[in-house]
Order: sequence, then structure tokens, then C-alpha cells
Amino acid sequence: MKKAFTFVVVFLLILLAVFFGGHLFLGKSTRVERSRVIAAPPFILQATLEDLSTWPKWSAWSKERDPDAEWTFEGDPGEGMQWVWKSEGPLKNGMLTVLSSGENELRYRLEFVDGERFMQAEDSIRMEITPEGTKVTWTLDHEFDDLMTRWMVAVGVFDAMLGANYEAGLEGLAKRLETPVGDGAEAKGD
Repeated sequence: MKKAFTFVVVFLLILLAVFFGGHLFLGKSTRVERSRVIAAPPFILQATLEDLSTWPKWSAWSKERDPDAEWTFEGDPGEGMQWVWKSEGPLKNGMLTVLSSGENELRYRLEFVDGERFMQAEDSIRMEITPEGTKVTWTLDHEFDDLMTRWMVAVGVFDAMLGANYEAGLEGLAKRLETPVGDGAEAKGD
């Protein structure tokens, strides 16, 4: 019995040492990236992506996900436009700001506030013409200081969580822009 207890204590001490000593070995930066080909020209994609008021209609951050969220949009589509949301539900509080809008790439600043926790990251969406349509690549680059989040990044939890949102957003964007208008069909969200 004493050997088993000693083994458990030693094992727990090793786990704690690995967990807290991890900051010496774990990277601080992470990249989440998802791509999809969308059957729409880049200028249509750019117009939709730089107009943040369209985002709740196709992105993962929607009224469907958080019906009680309050949305506010400030500025005109393009550089400087902001989307601010406030919620006590799953979306919490946050803001998306268009930093630049070019022919092939848009850059954003994404901020989330959850109680005492604050995250700010740089987002970009690149567009590349392909024979099948436009390849849209959505990327987030971020550095973390807190140890727990760095472990989440190391084991792939952060990529899986945020990547799923990006995949849902690209799917929604494709459905919105590839849906034919006319013949009784209406584009989603209009």
C-alpha cells in the first residue's frame, strides 16, 4: 500500500513539474488556417468580407449561435469598419475591425473579452483565383503568454476549436455567395 501511495505522489509531482515547466519548451505563437474554394469572383468576396454587417449572416458568430447577442456596426465597409458584439452567452464580448482591404487580402484585428480574460489576434483572409473559383484562406496568428492556453495550443485543442469556426464561416460564405438568385430562390440572409 505504501509503495502504491509513493508511486501516485511521485507521478503527480512529475505531472506538475511537466505542466509548470512546459513554459520552457512550449511555443508562444500559433497559427490557425482553413481554406476553401468558393465559386465567386474575388471582387464579390471582397465586397462581402469588408462589409462586416454581412458576417452574422454567414459566419460562425451568428444569432443562431447566440440569440441574445447585441450587434453594433460602426463605419462604412472597408478599412476601419468595426463589428462589436456583447453577450453573456457563448460569444461573450468582442470586436472585429477591418485593418486593410485589398484586392487579394483583407486584414482584421479580432478581440474577445470573457470576464477577466482578453485575447487580441491578427486575422487575414487571402483570395487566389483558381480554375474552380476563388480559393479563400482564412488565417489567425496569435501569441499566448498564459500557460494553460499554450498547452491547449500544443495538444491541438485551440486549432480544433477555432478552426471549426473558420470552417463553418467558409461554408456559410460559400452558401451565401454560391446560392443562385431568381427562379424562386433567394440568397440566404437577404
